[in-house]
Amino acid sequence: MLSMASRLQHQCRAALTLALICSAALAHAGTLSKAQIESLFPLPLLVGEQLTHLPVWPIFVRTGQGPELQNLAFETVDLEPVAGYGGKPINVLVVMDRDGAYVTSRLLSHMEPLFRSDDGTALLARFAQQYQGVTLHHQIHVLGAKAQRIVTPTVATLHGVVAGTVTTNAIDRSIMESAAQVAQAQNDPQGAQRKATSSDGPDDRYQRTGFNGLAAARLVQPWTIDHRTLERNFQGTPGANRDAEAIIRPQVNGVDVWLSFVGIPQAGRNLLDASRWREVRTLREQAQPVLMVMDGGRYPMQDPGTNKLPRGITLALKQGEQAFDLKEMPWQKGLRMSGQHSGVSATSQARYFVVQPAKSIRSLIGS
Repeated sequence: MLSMASRLQHQCRAALTLALICSAALAHAGTLSKAQIESLFPLPLLVGEQLTHLPVWPIFVRTGQGPELQNLAFETVDLEPVAGYGGKPINVLVVMDRDGAYVTSRLLSHMEPLFRSDDGTALLARFAQQYQGVTLHHQIHVLGAKAQRIVTPTVATLHGVVAGTVTTNAIDRSIMESAAQVAQAQNDPQGAQRKATSSDGPDDRYQRTGFNGLAAARLVQPWTIDHRTLERNFQGTPGANRDAEAIIRPQVNGVDVWLSFVGIPQAGRNLLDASRWREVRTLREQAQPVLMVMDGGRYPMQDPGTNKLPRGITLALKQGEQAFDLKEMPWQKGLRMSGQHSGVSATSQARYFVVQPAKSIRSLIGS
């Protein structure tokens, strides 16, 4: 049987979680006011004054012996403002108990270009909610979008988001490192204050890995289609059996490209020279992702809406029910690849595309 103190603690946790989930007003970029924070914590919880050495709100529970510290609430943008792919920090409200366990983690705001729709924001919100029940001391592994969330006493595996690797990594880092600062502040308030007031500007940190290292990390990925598959798709059309080389060499790739979102510092700073990286970073900070395509196939890419080539492919970017137009940039050169380039055609040419705002696929097809 639960003691009265334990029962009160469980009731407070339940009330806190319910209030955070049901609150209608999502915060805008920036910090929440005390009044907004208080609206999320109903009685018997009490919001104290923000700590002087760190932007953290102490949450107390009223007891017969007076207020007792229950949780600490903070916004990640105040402590560890990690930029997502859009170049802007992702803000998460985290409520952590005194033992370092996350009571609630709730997405407040983001500027991720691929997730600006209501459905996209909901995907990121569900990812952030997975940290509830995890602790500061867990090892976190973010897997694929279809992975199952599993939490053991020491390890937590979370499902990721399709096309959201950079975004989910930014959320993970902002939550874990912000929480670490809060925990450290309990023992070293002055050190925590120095950390909270420092700013390194845009997050351009990276490690030199070379092309093969990027491929192993899936920051640059191949897309190939062999002649046999291409010919099969032409069956029943005027284009069937028109490519003699494809018939003679069916196992050879007709489409052979490598793709990379080069606005990610780890990818872009390994692949691009300094001048091209500055251009890509400027676009990223304007929420305009850049997709680099290294095209080395017999069926080269052609611009959408044109049929000038005897054979070619058109590149399209889709996510769920959304389609993204690609605007090609008139850039030449700009590559600075190092190390081995396993699997990259010697004739590959780099092309750069800016990802435009999303459109509904249903509206495009008129349904």
